[in-house]
Amino acid sequence: MPLRIMVVDDEPAALRAIKATVEPLGLEVLLLQDGRRALERLKTERFDGFMVDGTMPGLDGFELTQAIRSSTSSATAPIVMITDANDVSTMRRAFQAGISIFLTKPVSPERLTGLIRILRGPMLIERRRRARLPLQTPVRVRVGTHDYRGITLNIGEGGVLVEVSGEIPLGQRVEVEFHLPGSTAALKPSGSVLRQDASGRLAIHFDRLADSDLAAIRQYILGNLKD
Repeated sequence: MPLRIMVVDDEPAALRAIKATVEPLGLEVLLLQDGRRALERLKTERFDGFMVDGTMPGLDGFELTQAIRSSTSSATAPIVMITDANDVSTMRRAFQAGISIFLTKPVSPERLTGLIRILRGPMLIERRRRARLPLQTPVRVRVGTHDYRGITLNIGEGGVLVEVSGEIPLGQRVEVEFHLPGSTAALKPSGSVLRQDASGRLAIHFDRLADSDLAAIRQYILGNLKD
């Protein structure tokens, strides 16, 4: 699956120019002219990176950047702000909002191509960070002195989806224990129950993960993740 970026600019010509340069580099591009529409798409879709115009009617690039940084799906994705302004105060405001790179107009195809090459690595890291891969293995979820037994369903760097017997309330602190395929050592992260879906499956967010456990999860993801 190609890397996917959202480009938001109220100028159609600018959008067409970016698309013509970026798509041949192997990226999937969503073009939008309205920051408010971008927010709606952000609620249901995930992106590996963003390009936003600083000055747009309605919701401008600064406000949109802040909204992206506050989202659960794309808070750490690279964000490029493209704008006519290049004064220090505008740049400071942009970086305070959360952009990764500040790019002044006009943007030549050569500069844009170079930028994409620079961002490809961070975008791949972002994809890996939020990747959820199937994993079915026995799991123990401990709440205090009580153990809940079940099975994992998928895993990512930030957490695991499990199905266990019994009910665990949202926000509950838990300790988890399971094995990755081919591993003899058990992973033992701790975290909290983030959400529960309609089938009763629990999403557990890791907030304490040993370096060795994180390395093992990353190796599992990299070994199974398709580009």
